[in-house]
Amino acid sequence: MSLNHLSAKWRQWRWQMEFYHTPLELRYSYRLLSRISDHPLLRLLLLFLRVPRFFPCRLPPRPRDIMAYQPEAYMNQHHPDVYETRLIPAWRWRDTPQRAFYRLYETVCAYDEPLTGYETEYLWRRSDRPAWR
Repeated sequence: MSLNHLSAKWRQWRWQMEFYHTPLELRYSYRLLSRISDHPLLRLLLLFLRVPRFFPCRLPPRPRDIMAYQPEAYMNQHHPDVYETRLIPAWRWRDTPQRAFYRLYETVCAYDEPLTGYETEYLWRRSDRPAWR
């Protein structure tokens, strides 16, 4: 085989790999959602509905209501798969700093220390960099 032939094969393979890669990592997102959801395709498609980011998000309950739960039980009941969904690029794309701050508030009130650390790091390292930082 000549070097030219190998170079052409390499370019062809590389083009195919770039063709299969998407910025939102749809295959990875689908595989992840199939582990945590009964209907992963539907859940992935719902992430692409054009809901404006400026819609107000639902206010979290009062601290007294959250603290009535056992430690970490509130987050397990109201946000059961927040660890996994945070890994999905389409979900991160739709998430807003306000929603992340509300989740942080809920984790502090629910005494969920590991999730408080994860949510703080997620809020701090967001790519859109809120102006208050």
